[in-house]
Amino acid sequence: MTEFDLLAPLTESRRVCSAREDGAWLSTAQLRSDVARLLVWLDQLDQKTSASGAESPLLVVASDRYYMLLACLAAWCRGSTVVLPPNHQAETLRELGRTDTGSVVLSDAAIEASLASTVVPPDYELPSHARRIQATRSVLTVFTSGTTGEHQACTKTAGQLFGESLALNATLGFDCTRTLAATVPCHHLYGLLFSVLCPFFSGAAFVRDLLFQPAEIARACERWKVTDLITVPTHLQALVEADVGAWRELERAFSSGAVLAVELALAFRQRSRAQVIDVLGSTESGGIAWRVMEPGTVYVPLPGVEVAAAPDARLLLRSPFLPPDSGWQLMNDRVRMLEGGFEHLGRSDGIVKLGGKRIAVQELEVRTRQFAGISDAAVLVRPSSKLRQTELWLAVATERADWTMSALRQELCRYFDPVVLPRRYRIVSRLPRDLLGKLQKEQLERLFVDKKQEALPNTPSVRGSQTRLTTDIFVPEDSPFFQGHFPGQPVLPGVAQLSEFVLPAIAKAWAELSTLDHVPLLKYKRPIKPGTRLALEVRRDPGSPSVSFELYEDGELATLGQLRFAVPALTTGSDSARERSL
Repeated sequence: MTEFDLLAPLTESRRVCSAREDGAWLSTAQLRSDVARLLVWLDQLDQKTSASGAESPLLVVASDRYYMLLACLAAWCRGSTVVLPPNHQAETLRELGRTDTGSVVLSDAAIEASLASTVVPPDYELPSHARRIQATRSVLTVFTSGTTGEHQACTKTAGQLFGESLALNATLGFDCTRTLAATVPCHHLYGLLFSVLCPFFSGAAFVRDLLFQPAEIARACERWKVTDLITVPTHLQALVEADVGAWRELERAFSSGAVLAVELALAFRQRSRAQVIDVLGSTESGGIAWRVMEPGTVYVPLPGVEVAAAPDARLLLRSPFLPPDSGWQLMNDRVRMLEGGFEHLGRSDGIVKLGGKRIAVQELEVRTRQFAGISDAAVLVRPSSKLRQTELWLAVATERADWTMSALRQELCRYFDPVVLPRRYRIVSRLPRDLLGKLQKEQLERLFVDKKQEALPNTPSVRGSQTRLTTDIFVPEDSPFFQGHFPGQPVLPGVAQLSEFVLPAIAKAWAELSTLDHVPLLKYKRPIKPGTRLALEVRRDPGSPSVSFELYEDGELATLGQLRFAVPALTTGSDSARERSL
């Protein structure tokens, strides 16, 4: 298609998404009204700021799928580009603001406030040019997941984004008889396409809330009579393990974003009777192919997508969902062409040569996850000495105390040559996966930082003029601080975090900081429970009476703060002479 009509779906009379009231649905009439109100509010904002709405991108940080749809439609109707950040963390949003990626920020709260306060003139009509959006027009900036490094911005044209939505609807049979719910956020391309844009263009209804806990997912599917669940492998695994009851209406579950094992798909189908469909694609390439997850099935390319295998088995791709005039693109996926489609063999950058032997990182991860008591595993490929050049680090998630580094090596030796085994190991209770079930490379690397500090216990890390010290902490299950705080759901109090872990570590590192003056900053990001393994990092500028600290659980921030100490007026010697390891 050379152009798209955004107003055509708004002229139909149908349900759009779940309302806040129990069992109620919002209609296209309400959607038209809310788009008009948001457009008027944005026009009023332009007048106050003397901004040009048609040229200003909109940074959308909505989690509510209905508000995401509203924000996107309003932006595209006025000629703006939508920018979706890779996550909603404050520092990420500040960084995007500094680069002027988005000049107007639309959050759930801002959209809700604008709808409540804006009056639309009686003669107002939606912009007519929204009926003729050219396929070459840029409509979206979205970011890669960050699993291989920094998040990278990807710009999508209307032809790529809207064209893929229409292709998915035609191929996967989304229509007005379907009701969709999703466990994935809508600021990622997979979530935006499947849980917002595909329903909008096809007439399917969607559940607006982000569902996360297994029982919550099951209740929503029952309450709204969901036919299609949009999810990822880690969430399917959680649903299988939870076994949360009947799925009377659910017919299909769609999975993307990570490797989905056939065994997991069959286990979910056995419990829910829903067919599991795996979709292959990426933020950069868009959708590539799909398959019904049953033994022996192959990936079938989406309409308009052409695939071939290069001599080294890497995927050659030509697709209308790639940037215009891309031609054939060589991807990092390895494939084997078969009758009716192709088999996916993993990524070529996941093949590592160690000691003259080749090993697939994915094979090592899959094998490790099959060990009893291990719920998750991830491998990092790291540069090493000139002799080895490359080495592997393995992080596993387990609650069992008998899984040690030696136990893992012994078990892995049953399947792999010792020369290819990981050189370093990290055993935690949970790997730091995001809402899409993906591991961020930076957070995964952080799990190994503490082990490095343990190996060099007398060497503090100095960055610039600031000294950083890191140590491991174990929170005993029988700690008296859990008594009465809180019954049935014990949580480590903030005062215990300071008195038992943070202050002793600071006193050991800097003896002169023995008297706490006051606490300028203290924030609790997540509860700390009995038996938790923590990493404590403290930072101090030379001579400063202030120390910043952070407590991490499995790579995720639990507590942060800044402490200010009373120090003697006269001191001798340099800070560096007094620095000690933790």
